[in-house]
Amino acid sequence: MAYFLKKIKLKNRTYLAIYESFYSHEKKGTVHKCYKSLGSVETLTAGGMADPVAFFQSEVDSLNQAKKAGGTPKISAVSPLIYMGYFPLKSIMEKLKVKRYIDLFKLTSDFQFDIYELLSSLAYARSVNPCSKLRTFHEVLPSLFHPCNYSYDQLLDGLSFLGANYEKIAELFTAQTSAVYGISTDKTYFDCTNFFFEIDREDEKIRSRVISWSATSLSSWSASCNSMFWKTNIPLRTYLIS
Repeated sequence: MAYFLKKIKLKNRTYLAIYESFYSHEKKGTVHKCYKSLGSVETLTAGGMADPVAFFQSEVDSLNQAKKAGGTPKISAVSPLIYMGYFPLKSIMEKLKVKRYIDLFKLTSDFQFDIYELLSSLAYARSVNPCSKLRTFHEVLPSLFHPCNYSYDQLLDGLSFLGANYEKIAELFTAQTSAVYGISTDKTYFDCTNFFFEIDREDEKIRSRVISWSATSLSSWSASCNSMFWKTNIPLRTYLIS
């Protein structure tokens, strides 16, 4: 079919994305798919782009001209590699049936994206290639088998919303896990290094505790731990926060 520039207004910001329309034999009609998320006009303008709408509209025109002329490049800049190792996790998410409850958050927000899609896709991305939010958006999410239809700015807004409702979501997953699989607390594992852990400002309480440890103390502690774990052949990684 054709490409078009979609503008979405949300919270006094205008988000841009290039969409592709095509005929779906399954739905027997025209459907739209996000080709590229571009971010907000305000962010792009602040970054030095004079007229983001006109700039990306010209890109859309070029895409349509190339498609009309049959000028599909033989070598694509998009990697053909697809992450599919998250399928077991996706199966668990579907069995927990949490989407119907996560969707209720839509009643208290005006997001123009699917909160469950954002939550689940970020969990899948974390399972196959854990990295920063920025790298996840640009390098991991595009390589998932299932496409994601939200921009980077929407990802940040969504994470802020999920963080503000963390206790409700944790309680929801705990209840569903208990109902579907049962919960055993004989062994418990906890990892706080998630997307929301990447705060935008320093936490003085945490840093004061870290700084109170001298480099010598950390080195000594690391050496003793490595010595202990070496005997059991368990690898240990030590991270130093500067």
